[in-house]
Amino acid sequence: MEHRPLLFIVLAFSAGIFLDSSVRAPILLLLGLTLGALVCSWATLFFRSSGFSYMVCCLVLAFLVGGAYHHVRFYYCPKGHIVHLVGEEKRLMRLRGVVMDMPATMELPPSPLPWMDAVGAKRRTRFLLKVEEAEGIRGWYKVGGVVLVNIYDLYEDRHNRFRYGQVVEVLGEVSVPRGQRNPGEFDYRRYLQRQWPSVRAVMN
Repeated sequence: MEHRPLLFIVLAFSAGIFLDSSVRAPILLLLGLTLGALVCSWATLFFRSSGFSYMVCCLVLAFLVGGAYHHVRFYYCPKGHIVHLVGEEKRLMRLRGVVMDMPATMELPPSPLPWMDAVGAKRRTRFLLKVEEAEGIRGWYKVGGVVLVNIYDLYEDRHNRFRYGQVVEVLGEVSVPRGQRNPGEFDYRRYLQRQWPSVRAVMN
């Protein structure tokens, strides 16, 4: 431990991330314990305690910082975040924001039903939208968060209308992705949350 202190600190930090991903601890508890561990580390350094005591305090601090980081990164949403306005039930909303990545367009396969193919979408354009405002009854109000936008186009010959950095206004059904319902089932909500930037809602 004395020869490779950074290795053990990194392992403690990773252990904190793993624990918070398995057992979601309250953020106030994590922050309080982190502050306490920080005070203990400074106290052992100030009073020149043994190197072993100081290392133990540093490991505990790294463990708690890892848990707090993971919690804030994946679970915490500040006031005014889009996730506070929607749930798993789809809600029709008009959003205004900035395109955060290069829009990706994919041709959709034809429907096996002839009458559906005549009215079905021909292509899908997908991009991340950094939400800045949402329309309400009394006008526009500030909203934050990142939304995955899927736009289905009925025309094959229409060029991509969206580009990176463009300020757009979109209307569609917004919802929080469905989480894991059964053991072993793919957790789409968690998958989007772990992206960078973290995605908390989907618009179609």
